[in-house]
Amino acid sequence: MINKLLGALFAIVLFFFPAMVGAQSHKINSLKILVDASKKDNNQVDVLNKLGGLLQKSSPSAAESYTKRALGLAMDISYTTGMAMAYTNLGDLSASFHDDYLAAAKYYEKAYDIYRELYRNNAIDKWQVYRFLTENAIPTYNTLREKKKGRYRKARKYYQKLYVEFTDYLTFLATSTKDKLSSKEYELKDKDVELKAKERELLAKQAKLKAIDKRLKSAGIKLQQREIAQKLLELAKDSLSDSLFIAESIRLKLADSLVIKELEIKNNQLKLKDGALQLLKQRQKLDRLELDKAQQRTLISSITVGLVLLLVLAFVLYRNNRVQKRTNALLTVQRNQLKERNFEIEQQNEEIRNKNEQIGSKNKKITESINYAQRIQQAILPDQTLIKTVLPQSFIYYRPYQIVSGDFYWFGVVDKKVVYAAIDCTGHGVPGAFMSMVGSALLNEIVNQKQVTEPDLILKNLHIGIRDSLRQKDTLNQDGMDMAMIVIDTATQQLHFAGAKNPLVYIQQGELHTIKGDRYPIGDVVINKDERTFTKHTIALDHTTVCYMFSDGYQDQFGGPEKRKFMGKRLRQMLLDHHQLDFEKQKAVYEQTLLDWIGKGTQIDDVLLIGFKFDQHVPEQVLKLKQANSIIE
Repeated sequence: MINKLLGALFAIVLFFFPAMVGAQSHKINSLKILVDASKKDNNQVDVLNKLGGLLQKSSPSAAESYTKRALGLAMDISYTTGMAMAYTNLGDLSASFHDDYLAAAKYYEKAYDIYRELYRNNAIDKWQVYRFLTENAIPTYNTLREKKKGRYRKARKYYQKLYVEFTDYLTFLATSTKDKLSSKEYELKDKDVELKAKERELLAKQAKLKAIDKRLKSAGIKLQQREIAQKLLELAKDSLSDSLFIAESIRLKLADSLVIKELEIKNNQLKLKDGALQLLKQRQKLDRLELDKAQQRTLISSITVGLVLLLVLAFVLYRNNRVQKRTNALLTVQRNQLKERNFEIEQQNEEIRNKNEQIGSKNKKITESINYAQRIQQAILPDQTLIKTVLPQSFIYYRPYQIVSGDFYWFGVVDKKVVYAAIDCTGHGVPGAFMSMVGSALLNEIVNQKQVTEPDLILKNLHIGIRDSLRQKDTLNQDGMDMAMIVIDTATQQLHFAGAKNPLVYIQQGELHTIKGDRYPIGDVVINKDERTFTKHTIALDHTTVCYMFSDGYQDQFGGPEKRKFMGKRLRQMLLDHHQLDFEKQKAVYEQTLLDWIGKGTQIDDVLLIGFKFDQHVPEQVLKLKQANSIIE
């Protein structure tokens, strides 16, 4: 029992006299245990940065080593906050340990750039940026301002950049100082409550020791043991008294520190206000200097520009004067030349008027000759009354490009056969008209005199006649003609067709058919053969049949909104769309369509389009054919 009491007493004594181990040393040792080279994360960077900060005073070399390790790891893992903390520690070490304020300034500038970017991205609060300024960069700069050596001037320029946001910082500090003061008051109140609780606990321990002392006396232990216990009790009482004294001292010190802190805060506020005023004065002074420099630069620039403008103006006036003199001299020469030229032009105009009168007289005679040739050409064309007698449902759309035409049509009746052709001669105008007269004469000879009524044989004989008439074998003349020829045999109710390049289009039962002509023309020496064989095509006329023959003038005509050719496809579709109309109406439609297509343009070639219908009234057609023969006779 006694031993237990002595053990409890010894434990109480030990409780009030623990081994005092430095809190900071314990924290450093704890952080060193957490250092692990294999780990590469944000926590490891924070541990290395904290060690670098704690060891700055006790072991600057070790602090620098840990900080550089933290910076390298933060850069490897792109941990920007860790990089900013490392740059801050390196700035502190450069200033305090190496006395290198220029290096410290560069480190602080890097840290400030990172903190500012983090704040703009809402990664940190603004007070963290200002804490960096007030706890690291600006205190170092204030120390630097006290150093007057020349090697510190370059470093000052770096720190002055950090004063750009100093006005905002003062506003923030003034607000945060009040908050810190209020929080400090609450902290001291909490400490006072905690100390009072400790005091009550110590008083309870003292009462417990008194109870133990009474129990020792009543137990009647030995004198030596009682003396030991008595000393322990006295020692415990002394320690309790000392603890109470210490607690009271701490409470008074805290109260004093609060007053001192308030005074320090007020003093700092006054210093900050003085610093802000000095800064504003410096900035105003710099602004005035910049304004004076700007005004000087403006004045110098204005004078320079004015001198340049005067020089340019003088040069321009001088140059214009010289140019004006040269121009006047040149104008005098040109006026003299112009007078001479006008005299020459007047003489030339007189000659031109005489020549124009001569040309007009010649043109009049030529036009009269061409008009006479037109009457001759019209005379050799078939009589349309004869055509209407044999084919009452028919039309001929004939539009020469000039007064006379290279296109013509030929019509003839031999026994019970009707021969009909649309011919396109080489060229147009007078040359084409000559070819048409040669072709018409040869067809009269071949069909009417020689009684050749097969279309392929007619074309063959016409080819030979053209070559012989124009002596193409000897002269290498290449003139000729394209044509489409049909022969209607009323006895067999068949239509025979042969073509030289030009097609036949016919429509039966609402369906359009096209028979192409052979690929070579009548005449010309491109294919050097005296004789050519043309293909004969036969069509049964057991249904009502509408036939069309034409030259290439219609389909090759340019016009329309895009100024393109009319084209054969559009022509065939137009014929199909209107083939059921009366043939006079058809002719009117086709004529108006061509005029609309040409529009404001000009006709480029002779146009010939022939259409007719052959129906099943065979007896009537034979009767009309005999009547036509009697008319011819």
